[in-house]
Amino acid sequence: MNKRLGLLNQRELALSIDPKVVYQYLPKFIEKGSYSLLADPFEAFKNHKQPYRGHFDEHSFKIRRKRKAFELFQYYILTRGNIQSSKHGTIVDFECNGFSRLIVILILLVSLVHILTFVILPVPFEQILFIGGISIISLSILWLVYFLLTRSAVKTVGDDIQKKFELIEKAFEHESR
Repeated sequence: MNKRLGLLNQRELALSIDPKVVYQYLPKFIEKGSYSLLADPFEAFKNHKQPYRGHFDEHSFKIRRKRKAFELFQYYILTRGNIQSSKHGTIVDFECNGFSRLIVILILLVSLVHILTFVILPVPFEQILFIGGISIISLSILWLVYFLLTRSAVKTVGDDIQKKFELIEKAFEHESR
């Protein structure tokens, strides 16, 4: 379902270089460390030489984009991938997943506050319909904005990771000349 909604982006790249070379170049754009959202609260205010943080080895990786001050939702996208050897070089397949339980829980809490407002506050019946309509519209807009921003971020992160692997291939070809 996430794939149909655009919250999951799967890609496969064929590179003409050896998987060991890919592994050697990964530290140039991935910092080894925790990919947790709560790992570094001041991450957005730091200068990053490596735009991603996570775990990687010769055959797989699990990374998350580091926070930047004015980037929305791109650091929520968790990317998992595999690096495999093939006849002609390397196959890198990865998926960017934009579904975040943390955001869903947050939006559900906001929804719960809206619902509890009707139960706790003594509001006349005529106003309940008006306030209920406004509340439903505002919650729908909240979900829609989350969905659209996350969908865009998934595509952006997928494009960026694809470019990083293509840059690895070009850098190796340039160095081997």
